[in-house]
Amino acid sequence: MITPMKKQGFSLIEIMVSLAIFAIVVVVATGALLTTIDATKKAQATQTVLTNLNLALEGMTREIRTGSSYGDASGATSFSFNDKTGTQVTYRLTSNRIERQEGAASFEAITAPEVNIQNLKFTTVKPTLGQPRVFITARGIAGNSLKYQTTFEIQTTVSQRKLNR
Repeated sequence: MITPMKKQGFSLIEIMVSLAIFAIVVVVATGALLTTIDATKKAQATQTVLTNLNLALEGMTREIRTGSSYGDASGATSFSFNDKTGTQVTYRLTSNRIERQEGAASFEAITAPEVNIQNLKFTTVKPTLGQPRVFITARGIAGNSLKYQTTFEIQTTVSQRKLNR
Protein backbone atom coordinates (compact mmCIF):
# COMPACT_ATOMS: atom_id res chain seq x y z
CA MET A 1 0.00 0.00 0.00
CA ILE A 2 1.26 3.40 -0.91
CA THR A 3 1.00 6.02 1.75
CA PRO A 4 0.46 9.62 0.72
CA MET A 5 3.41 11.95 1.31
CA LYS A 6 3.12 14.06 4.37
CA LYS A 7 3.38 17.78 3.82
CA GLN A 8 6.59 19.07 5.32
CA GLY A 9 7.75 22.72 5.42
CA PHE A 10 6.11 25.74 3.82
CA SER A 11 5.08 26.33 0.29
CA LEU A 12 6.63 29.11 -1.78
CA ILE A 13 3.45 31.19 -1.57
CA GLU A 14 3.38 30.98 2.23
CA ILE A 15 6.99 32.13 2.46
CA MET A 16 6.40 35.04 0.07
CA VAL A 17 3.32 36.21 1.99
CA SER A 18 5.13 36.04 5.32
CA LEU A 19 8.14 37.93 3.89
CA ALA A 20 5.84 40.62 2.47
CA ILE A 21 4.11 41.06 5.83
CA PHE A 22 7.49 41.19 7.58
CA ALA A 23 8.76 43.81 5.09
CA ILE A 24 5.68 45.99 5.65
CA VAL A 25 6.10 45.80 9.43
CA VAL A 26 9.80 46.71 9.15
CA VAL A 27 9.09 49.68 6.86
CA VAL A 28 6.38 51.03 9.19
CA ALA A 29 8.56 50.55 12.27
CA THR A 30 11.56 52.22 10.59
CA GLY A 31 9.41 55.18 9.54
CA ALA A 32 8.10 55.58 13.07
CA LEU A 33 11.62 55.36 14.49
CA LEU A 34 12.96 57.98 12.06
CA THR A 35 10.04 60.31 12.84
CA THR A 36 10.71 59.94 16.56
CA ILE A 37 14.43 60.63 16.11
CA ASP A 38 13.65 63.74 14.03
CA ALA A 39 11.17 65.02 16.61
CA THR A 40 13.72 64.46 19.37
CA LYS A 41 16.40 66.40 17.47
CA LYS A 42 13.99 69.29 16.91
CA ALA A 43 13.00 69.33 20.58
CA GLN A 44 16.65 69.31 21.71
CA ALA A 45 17.62 72.10 19.28
CA THR A 46 14.64 74.20 20.33
CA GLN A 47 15.32 73.62 24.02
CA THR A 48 18.97 74.68 23.68
CA VAL A 49 18.09 77.87 21.82
CA LEU A 50 15.23 78.81 24.14
CA THR A 51 17.43 78.19 27.17
CA ASN A 52 19.87 80.75 25.77
CA LEU A 53 17.03 83.22 25.17
CA ASN A 54 15.66 82.62 28.66
CA LEU A 55 19.09 83.25 30.19
CA ALA A 56 19.43 86.53 28.27
CA LEU A 57 15.96 87.73 29.29
CA GLU A 58 16.49 86.72 32.93
CA GLY A 59 19.71 88.74 33.02
CA MET A 60 17.92 91.72 31.48
CA THR A 61 15.00 91.58 33.90
CA ARG A 62 17.26 91.17 36.94
CA GLU A 63 19.31 94.19 35.93
CA ILE A 64 16.25 96.31 35.05
CA ARG A 65 14.53 95.34 38.32
CA THR A 66 17.42 96.66 40.41
CA GLY A 67 17.96 99.72 38.21
CA SER A 68 16.50 103.22 38.24
CA SER A 69 15.91 106.24 36.00
CA TYR A 70 14.04 104.25 33.39
CA GLY A 71 14.01 105.92 30.00
CA ASP A 72 10.70 106.53 28.27
CA ALA A 73 9.96 103.66 25.92
CA SER A 74 6.59 103.29 24.30
CA GLY A 75 6.93 100.31 21.98
CA ALA A 76 10.59 101.18 21.32
CA THR A 77 13.20 98.61 20.27
CA SER A 78 15.75 100.02 22.74
CA PHE A 79 15.65 100.78 26.45
CA SER A 80 18.04 102.73 28.70
CA PHE A 81 18.27 102.98 32.47
CA ASN A 82 20.81 103.33 35.26
CA ASP A 83 21.93 100.09 36.90
CA LYS A 84 22.39 99.72 40.67
CA THR A 85 25.85 101.35 40.48
CA GLY A 86 24.52 104.33 38.52
CA THR A 87 26.05 103.31 35.17
CA GLN A 88 23.80 103.77 32.17
CA VAL A 89 22.82 100.47 30.51
CA THR A 90 21.08 100.19 27.15
CA TYR A 91 19.42 97.17 25.56
CA ARG A 92 18.48 97.21 21.89
CA LEU A 93 17.53 95.06 18.94
CA THR A 94 20.08 95.06 16.13
CA SER A 95 20.48 92.56 13.30
CA ASN A 96 17.90 90.22 14.88
CA ARG A 97 19.87 89.97 18.13
CA ILE A 98 19.52 91.61 21.53
CA GLU A 99 22.55 93.71 22.39
CA ARG A 100 23.67 95.31 25.66
CA GLN A 101 25.79 98.40 26.25
CA GLU A 102 27.17 99.47 29.61
CA GLY A 103 28.37 103.05 29.90
CA ALA A 104 30.49 104.11 26.92
CA ALA A 105 31.51 100.56 26.01
CA SER A 106 30.49 99.08 22.68
CA PHE A 107 27.33 97.02 22.27
CA GLU A 108 27.66 93.26 22.81
CA ALA A 109 25.17 90.61 21.72
CA ILE A 110 23.56 88.71 24.59
CA THR A 111 21.56 86.24 22.49
CA ALA A 112 22.98 83.39 20.43
CA PRO A 113 23.06 83.56 16.63
CA GLU A 114 20.50 80.73 16.54
CA VAL A 115 17.94 83.07 18.16
CA ASN A 116 16.46 85.28 15.44
CA ILE A 117 14.59 88.09 17.23
CA GLN A 118 12.22 89.66 14.72
CA ASN A 119 10.47 92.06 17.07
CA LEU A 120 11.52 93.42 20.47
CA LYS A 121 9.46 96.07 22.27
CA PHE A 122 10.01 97.86 25.55
CA THR A 123 7.14 99.81 27.11
CA THR A 124 7.54 101.74 30.36
CA VAL A 125 4.72 102.65 32.69
CA LYS A 126 5.50 105.28 35.32
CA PRO A 127 2.50 105.61 37.62
CA THR A 128 2.23 108.59 39.96
CA LEU A 129 1.96 106.14 42.87
CA GLY A 130 3.83 102.87 42.94
CA GLN A 131 6.80 101.50 41.15
CA PRO A 132 7.61 102.00 37.48
CA ARG A 133 7.21 98.92 35.29
CA VAL A 134 8.74 97.81 32.03
CA PHE A 135 6.90 95.47 29.66
CA ILE A 136 9.21 93.48 27.39
CA THR A 137 7.85 91.60 24.38
CA ALA A 138 10.06 89.51 22.10
CA ARG A 139 8.97 87.57 19.04
CA GLY A 140 11.12 85.55 16.68
CA ILE A 141 12.35 82.22 15.41
CA ALA A 142 14.48 79.77 17.37
CA GLY A 143 16.85 77.44 15.55
CA ASN A 144 19.40 77.84 12.79
CA SER A 145 18.27 74.97 10.58
CA LEU A 146 15.09 75.48 8.57
CA LYS A 147 14.05 71.95 9.47
CA TYR A 148 14.30 72.60 13.23
CA GLN A 149 12.98 76.17 13.47
CA THR A 150 10.26 77.11 15.94
CA THR A 151 8.53 80.44 16.35
CA PHE A 152 8.19 81.96 19.81
CA GLU A 153 6.69 84.95 21.54
CA ILE A 154 7.70 85.91 25.05
CA GLN A 155 6.31 88.68 27.21
CA THR A 156 7.42 89.68 30.70
CA THR A 157 6.82 92.52 33.10
CA VAL A 158 9.56 93.97 35.29
CA SER A 159 8.82 96.24 38.23
CA GLN A 160 11.47 98.38 39.87
CA ARG A 161 12.52 97.22 43.33
CA LYS A 162 13.96 100.50 44.48
CA LEU A 163 11.28 102.50 46.28
CA ASN A 164 10.41 105.86 44.76
CA ARG A 165 10.22 108.48 47.47
